[in-house]
Amino acid sequence: MKLAEIAEIQIGYQHRDRGNPITVDSVGDYRIIQIKDLDLDGQFKDMVIERGDITPYIWFENLYQVSFSGTAERYLVNEGDVIFLSRGQRNVAVPLINPMQNTLVSNFFYRLRFDVKQIHPAYLAWHINHPRSQTFLAKQQRGATMKIVPKQAFAELEIICPPLEVQHKIIEVERLRQKEAYLMRKLVHKRQQLTHELGFQMINKYSNSQET
Repeated sequence: MKLAEIAEIQIGYQHRDRGNPITVDSVGDYRIIQIKDLDLDGQFKDMVIERGDITPYIWFENLYQVSFSGTAERYLVNEGDVIFLSRGQRNVAVPLINPMQNTLVSNFFYRLRFDVKQIHPAYLAWHINHPRSQTFLAKQQRGATMKIVPKQAFAELEIICPPLEVQHKIIEVERLRQKEAYLMRKLVHKRQQLTHELGFQMINKYSNSQET
């Protein structure tokens, strides 16, 4: 099915008060998810995987605040939604797995809302992040300096919706894949440390033999 057939796609909130940009010192009744809150560079990737979550991941601990005039309901995100980074070079989807209140998403994202009894949020994000989907989305990008996947093109993305049981199995396979990659990175790091230490010991041994 087309994405638009299974999910409501909403563009995030665009902050227009240029005189009061959203910063760490901003005060308001709402928190807002911005690009900075998406760990695109994998800085905290190992931490996320260690605690059993799947990347990419949104860091909710340090969301900035923002004031909002008007009706914020259309921009609010809830646990179980998926957000999609529509701008920039890396157009990834992230499932929102944390309970949240009074939280908006910025206009750099599309918010996806759907029937979680039919589609698991982590599965939908996995499907959108799959290389086949990403190839399609890359072809839809528009713009020169700031690339964007238009909402209409995003809505045309084909989504396969197997039974929830199958979706859960796919999510678990992805979780295990990320866990394996994490353990392999740790193993490589430990081997590097061991090799460096052995090399240093050999140098010391040679140095001591020369002195005697």
